[in-house]
Amino acid sequence: MLIVALVLAVIGLAALVTAVVTSNELIAWVCIAASVVGVVLLIVDALRERSKGEASESAAEEADADEPEFAEDYPEAQQPVTAREGTSLARYGSNLAPLEPVTPFGRTSPIFSYPYARSREALATLAKNGDADACHGWKLQFINPQSGGPAMPTIGAFLQLLPQGMRTSPCRSTDSTVYSVAEGRGKAHIGEQSFSFEPRDTFVVPSWHPLTLEAGDECVLFSYSDRPAQQALGFWREQRG
Repeated sequence: MLIVALVLAVIGLAALVTAVVTSNELIAWVCIAASVVGVVLLIVDALRERSKGEASESAAEEADADEPEFAEDYPEAQQPVTAREGTSLARYGSNLAPLEPVTPFGRTSPIFSYPYARSREALATLAKNGDADACHGWKLQFINPQSGGPAMPTIGAFLQLLPQGMRTSPCRSTDSTVYSVAEGRGKAHIGEQSFSFEPRDTFVVPSWHPLTLEAGDECVLFSYSDRPAQQALGFWREQRG
């Protein structure tokens, strides 16, 4: 139908030109009729396509509705507060643990938050008592204090300190890593591209892309990746230098 409408439009245009040149009233009416028919056919075709699109969307929604899904909603509007702020940190985050092993969140760390000030202090202390790693500076991993493993079973979270003026050696690994800048300014060289960063910036290093970091100031970077999942499967690899 769309082709017919276009043909009629072309005929109408040609007839219009002829009518103007020859001053023929009959041809002018033919031009008008062909144009009207062409426009009507175009409208009908557009309505048919719209109807097909709505039918396809409806079918897709019905198909999605038939797919099994899992959801576990809390029965009340909000969950009750059963412990005061800082309870989990006091119970698990002070090199102590309850007498009876408790895993309130399964394999995920029972510590709900890791205060930045304490983590930052740990990095500063390391910086005073040893040399920086050539690829990472001083870098620590947030852990589950009950298992000593990562804070989450599939996602690893890290915090690293780079001294002012440091340029790290190239390093690449199989995990894809998201970086968030907590302190300092510098540059991230990812593969063949370079990006300047400053506090609150976020950048991503895709899997197996070499990363070199330049610290214009003393920098603190938070990062997370799928390293624990790859390590559990035996896939994770790192190449330094």
